[in-house]
Amino acid sequence: MKLISFDIEISKILLEFSGNLFDHAPLGISCAAVAHDEVKFWQAVPQLSREENQEMVRELMAYAKDGYTFMTWNGCGFDFRLLAEESGMVEECGQLALNHVDLMLLVTFKKGWFLGLDKALKGA
Repeated sequence: MKLISFDIEISKILLEFSGNLFDHAPLGISCAAVAHDEVKFWQAVPQLSREENQEMVRELMAYAKDGYTFMTWNGCGFDFRLLAEESGMVEECGQLALNHVDLMLLVTFKKGWFLGLDKALKGA
């Protein structure tokens, strides 16, 4: 199995936050990356344009077509949803989300509650 990690960061600055990030949309994407044997970055200031996000989706789809399985932490609930909203490519992002491994989702199913990446790294 060929694995590739994927992560996105938002451009919107929220000084105080609680609840659902998407209540503060649009969030924008400041940067994203994939990593396998090489690392690929997408970045812009203050955020990626709709066209740049669409190009990212096309590149992610090419990785999937080449047999890579994406690994994320909360990709189902956040990364692919945000990318769908920012690119307008909802169906394509849905396919990427359906065919990836979301490690947070696996932990949630096992433990019964959401667990942040920082807690997971500490072995909570």
